[in-house]
Amino acid sequence: MRTAQYWCLYDWANSAFATVMLTAVLPTYFLGVAPGRAQFLGLEWPAESLWAYTVGVSVGLMALLMPVLGAVADQAGRRFAALVAFATVGVLATVATGVVPPADWWGLLVAFIIGNIGFEGSLVFYNALLPHIVGPKDYDRVSSWGFAAGYVGGGLALAGVLAWLWVAPTWGDIPAIQAVRHGLVATGLWWGLFGAIACWGLRHVESQPVRPLGLGEAWQQGWAQLRQTFQALRPHRSAFRFLMAYLIYNDAVETTIALAAVFGQKALAIPQTRLILIILVVQLLAFPGALFWGWLTRRVATFHALEVLLGLWAFATAGAFFIRTEAAFWGLAVGIAFILGGIQALSRSYYARLFPAESSGEFFGFYAVTSKFAAILGPILVGMMAQVFGHIRYGIPVLVLFYIVGWVILRTIPTSDRAGGQGGRSADGQSGRSKRRVSQGRLLGGSS
Repeated sequence: MRTAQYWCLYDWANSAFATVMLTAVLPTYFLGVAPGRAQFLGLEWPAESLWAYTVGVSVGLMALLMPVLGAVADQAGRRFAALVAFATVGVLATVATGVVPPADWWGLLVAFIIGNIGFEGSLVFYNALLPHIVGPKDYDRVSSWGFAAGYVGGGLALAGVLAWLWVAPTWGDIPAIQAVRHGLVATGLWWGLFGAIACWGLRHVESQPVRPLGLGEAWQQGWAQLRQTFQALRPHRSAFRFLMAYLIYNDAVETTIALAAVFGQKALAIPQTRLILIILVVQLLAFPGALFWGWLTRRVATFHALEVLLGLWAFATAGAFFIRTEAAFWGLAVGIAFILGGIQALSRSYYARLFPAESSGEFFGFYAVTSKFAAILGPILVGMMAQVFGHIRYGIPVLVLFYIVGWVILRTIPTSDRAGGQGGRSADGQSGRSKRRVSQGRLLGGSS
């Protein structure tokens, strides 16, 4: 296997966590084993609120730590080591969610928080390794293949767990709750097995730093570097503007992903089993979608492909307001699956062109932070609209507005930075390629 293939394999590995632990299985398992209303700090907490707050705590912790961790990795030249460390923690915690007895639901929450931190943290350094694997002209192609591998891997892992949940009680006389625990352990093993193979193939990717740093020294320098990040973004105004656009339009994307099943159940009364099937179909159809958009950027600049994707997302989201049948929901899901992989993969690869290699970990730390904060405002506003007007359908115009505002901000990026395939630019105006010649071999930075 080539190095880029090992890099894509890690997406295949850890996407099992996203589909099983974050989306389809663990949330419903927790609601089944936790008391309907738990006593904590003198108050009663509904189980669904506890789960939401747990997700928020884990995401919030990583949102605060990601830029610092990225800066530390840049200073120490240890992006790969950090990837391995976070992945190991995430795998062990994922397995622990299936080992913890159902009655110890607080332990389940703690294990999930640790697992989600491992998952999100590993992605920061996984992203930052891409420019150390391929050159700028291959960002779009490899980024798209990475997302495509993730969609297939995550989808197959989820399909396997769901198949076991159906087979175990019927044929194996295994209690349903025990079958779920088996599925959670299997998810951790999936991530661990394929992740170990991927990391073995990536072990020689990162060149050694000019002056090796101890972890303590790197941590101090990482904090100092973090304080200078916003100043460092000034000569990279296109990167800053892109992050602002991405923060807004990705908020709509993340909200759609998070609330699609809720919309299907509340607005269209689709049974839960068929909603899970739709999630699987979207996961698998996103594979050819990601590849198509990666192929398209060989003929069209990545920036303009992103513009098209934003228009398609706005159109598809607006269409959701008018659907009234399950068949129409299926059609919409298929269309969204096709554009989902494109907007995620091309956003990542376009951003990789807008800054120099030596800051890849730090800048992608901010990219990851933006991704995390993007999942906050959209759901809140949709919830408010549903509360005011009595139906979740009335939150859809808010998401359409997000796409429009994101497109407007994206259009403020100068024409000189819209062309694809030319690599990032450093603060002094050098192209990423020439910058590498004078930086002792460092590769242009950013991730898939």
